[in-house]
Formats: sequence, C-alpha cells, structure tokens
Amino acid sequence: MFKEGQIYKVKVELSPDVMGFGRAMVIGIDNQRIYVQLKSSKGNKLNVPAGTKIWFVGSSAHNRFNGLWSSEVKGYKMMNGVPTFECRLPRFEQASQQRVQARSELNAPSDLVGDEWKDLTASVITKNISRFGFGFYIEVDCTERFTEGKVVSLTVHIGNINLDARGRIVNCRYNWLQHRTEVGVEFSDMDEDDADTLEKLLVWLGNRPRGSKAELSESGSLARWVKAGKDNLSLVKQVEDDSVASATFEGFEPKASEEEVYDDPGLE
Repeated sequence: MFKEGQIYKVKVELSPDVMGFGRAMVIGIDNQRIYVQLKSSKGNKLNVPAGTKIWFVGSSAHNRFNGLWSSEVKGYKMMNGVPTFECRLPRFEQASQQRVQARSELNAPSDLVGDEWKDLTASVITKNISRFGFGFYIEVDCTERFTEGKVVSLTVHIGNINLDARGRIVNCRYNWLQHRTEVGVEFSDMDEDDADTLEKLLVWLGNRPRGSKAELSESGSLARWVKAGKDNLSLVKQVEDDSVASATFEGFEPKASEEEVYDDPGLE
C-alpha cells in the first residue's frame, strides 16, 4: 500500500483548528512504524511536534485506496543518515465529506463588506464556490473574528463582474502552512441579478446548468438564494450559450488552489 521512496499528499494537523497541506516522502517502513519526511506544498521542510496528526489523502480516480489514511507523529529517528518523523502505521478512516453540490475552484479577489472590516488590510480571496455556499481565505491569522453562525457579506471580483454574496459561517480554521485564515460560508440570501450571475459562473466553471424549477426547489437552494416573496425564473432557465458566460467573465482566469498544484507521483 505505502512504498519506500513514494511521495503522498498529506494534511498535517497540529490541532483541529490548525492545519495545512503538504507532502510526505516515505523513507522506511517496518511492522509497527512508517518513517517519513514532511514538506509543505512549496517544498519547505516541516518541523512538527510529537502528537501531530497526518492524513494521507488519495485523489486519483484509479487508485484503490482513495480516502483518508490517518497516522500520528510519535517521535524522530535517523534512517540511513536521513532525519525522519517516526509515525504509527496509517489506518483507513471513513472521513470524506460528501457535499450535495460540488464546489468549483475559483481563486478570485474579494472584499468583505461592512465597517467591521475596514481595519482588515490583508488580501481576501474567494477560493471556491457552489450553489450552496463558498469558501474564502484571508492572508493573516484572524480566526477569532469569524465565529460559527456569524453572517458575513462579500463582494467577489470576477473579471469585469462583481458578485455580491451573503451567508452564514459554517467553519473557520487557521492554515498554518500557508499562514492564512480559511472560512466556509453557506448562502443565506441573494438577489435575482446576483443569483443569475452565480448560475452563469458555475456553468462557465464546468457545472451542469439547472434544468427545472422543481429541481431547484427540491434541492432546498431556492429559499437560500432568493429573498422571500419573489419567484425568480432566471434561476431555473438553462444557460444554452456558453459564449454568453465567457463574455460575462472576460478577463478572469480560474486556477487550482495551491494545495492541489504540485506533483503527486505516489497517487498516480
């Protein structure tokens, strides 16, 4: 399953609220331990304390151990002159999250709306979006300002279009490897024009267009998107001409998040 010399994508978790993505190279394996070197996604060596949790993440469609394999740093050991982290053998845990709507990678510059955020000078980036919500990060540690249940408003700049989004915070954590606060938000309401723009954006990013009003209502997102008392037909019509969406978001190029871009030969 795990082989010496192979490199695997990992999530490194110092605590439930402090985590980051990186790579683990397997230096050695015996009956009770696996010995690895850890690096960030940018190639910097990591120094983590005993007790740190490591999650090996499988992402290949053809790999039979897709899922999460957990381990834990027990200490340090030299292996053939190479310093390594001594970890217990990984074990599989069914911990993958299944979303009703898949999120699309975006990485668009954004602004938090409101006087509360005027003192926040760090960059705000919306990293993914779906019909149910979006995720953004701020390049500073400010987790204490984004408590679960709090409502935030955000303006996302996508080419020559601004998308106004508002929602309830469902999670927040500090990514210590990339030195940023990551926030997940569920839409609470959205006006008709922004909902129409969101639908075109999702289709442009590769999502299937919505096909019927019944489908939208059954998903539960109609109530989340549109303010009460309005029947928004623009949400349910199909986007037939992709060139319309392309022209709408002219000048914007979506890209994968940093933790996904590096080579992952151990999972191919």
